Amino acid sequence: LTGVRHVGLTFASSPETLPRALDHARIVLEARPDDMRALQLMADLLDSAGQPLAAAEILDRLASRERNREKLHDILETRLPAL
Repeated sequence: LTGVRHVGLTFASSPETLPRALDHARIVLEARPDDMRALQLMADLLDSAGQPLAAAEILDRLASRERNREKLHDILETRLPAL
């Protein structure tokens, strides 16, 4: 999924392709709803799309599954500006 994240974020860099990136991320999340990397990608894309509250909800899902304290800290730190 690392390659998928790179492609998704590449699409997110342009307003013309951001909707396509969001659609692809939704497809990935439908197939793998608990995949941490897919959740992070969707949060990043939603944030890029100017949807910080939706991104924060995804980050909450991600934080609830994270067991590594350092990664959890990073997730929560990312979530704070969205609110």
